[in-house]
Amino acid sequence: MDYHKILTSHLPITTAPETDTYIFPVSQHIGKPAVPVVIKGEKVKVGQLIAKAEPGCSANIHSSVSGEVMDIKDSPHSSGVNTKCIIIKNDNQYTKIKTSSPKQLKDMTKSQLIQMVEDCGIVGLGGATFPTVIKIKPGKPVEELIINGAECEPYLTADHRLMVEYTHDIFVGIEILQKILEPKKTFIGVEDNKPDAILSLKKALIRHNNIQIVSLPTKYPQGAEKILVKQITKKRIKKLPIDKGVVVINVATAAQIGKSFETGMPLIDRIVTISGEEINKHHNYLVRIGTPISVLLPELKKDLDKTIKVISGGPMMGVSQHNLDIPVTKGTSGIIVIKNVIKEEGTCSRCAKCIDNCPLSLMPILAAKKGIQAMDCMECGLCAYNCPCNINLVQRIRLQKIEIMKKGKAS
Repeated sequence: MDYHKILTSHLPITTAPETDTYIFPVSQHIGKPAVPVVIKGEKVKVGQLIAKAEPGCSANIHSSVSGEVMDIKDSPHSSGVNTKCIIIKNDNQYTKIKTSSPKQLKDMTKSQLIQMVEDCGIVGLGGATFPTVIKIKPGKPVEELIINGAECEPYLTADHRLMVEYTHDIFVGIEILQKILEPKKTFIGVEDNKPDAILSLKKALIRHNNIQIVSLPTKYPQGAEKILVKQITKKRIKKLPIDKGVVVINVATAAQIGKSFETGMPLIDRIVTISGEEINKHHNYLVRIGTPISVLLPELKKDLDKTIKVISGGPMMGVSQHNLDIPVTKGTSGIIVIKNVIKEEGTCSRCAKCIDNCPLSLMPILAAKKGIQAMDCMECGLCAYNCPCNINLVQRIRLQKIEIMKKGKAS
């Protein structure tokens, strides 16, 4: 597999262009959508809560700009389904909410730190967007804390540059996680195609003797939790890592925890890789949440050319976009523009390549056709990538999952 990292791995993080209108979906995380707490015409500030998490699995949403709430309505979402969004007109003043003075970590209790993570709306920034507060309240003893810096998806280098440039935030976040979880061991896993990131982390590690950096083989999907845990700890995970005493946190999530702790500001921006052979200008941008992707891709026309494909995320697990007005959300790790190659789907030849390439040793064709083991699939895309018959296995497995969940709710 060609990883195409060379397009952006050398590019430092720069601030993305700003715009007049920002769009905030109330669903930017796994779980229940947040509930708007602002109304049309209301003035807001940078960092202000605009949608509150529902009880259970949910996350707060905050404004990344100051301005006026123009509307609350259904708008296009990166998932492909229209979602309720809060639309804010930017006043270009960037007036921030008042935050308290930074506290010393030693003066903070576990419960206070957990509350901070929850209040700041922090979710998994590797793409999964699982509310972090749930992960850091495991209810079981934690033996290993693993910071996931693998970033195995082709084209994406946002985490790579983060590890090169923002090691301070990362290690502050790790210290907070260690205080909350009290793990016996802490690891940072990084693929070996990022030597400058490993070097940067090792230099910062001088002040931290209780953390081990693990150089991992470059192999997709090395960053998947089950694969990462097995590689570092040799433990086999059937369901969740915590079942084996392991908690996995993405490196960008750890950095955001550190950043929020020191600044008092919630999650309002993130690093996004802009890459692909079908555009001339590539970037690793620090982007305000809610920025329409059209702002980040000025060389593309709003009426997308059918010869190109715009993907939110990486090419293996990302989602193709049909509308450039779709905003950057907490889970947007990259915007990739590549050639749209349309392949005719054939009939399964029973070659078993999908089975041979599945990192979880599943039977993808059966998952796609009959739903067998579908819920165990992590949707890495290797089965579809290697299928000589061009069967859209991942899409079919996703549909099977939807049907299985519908039946579960019905029962």
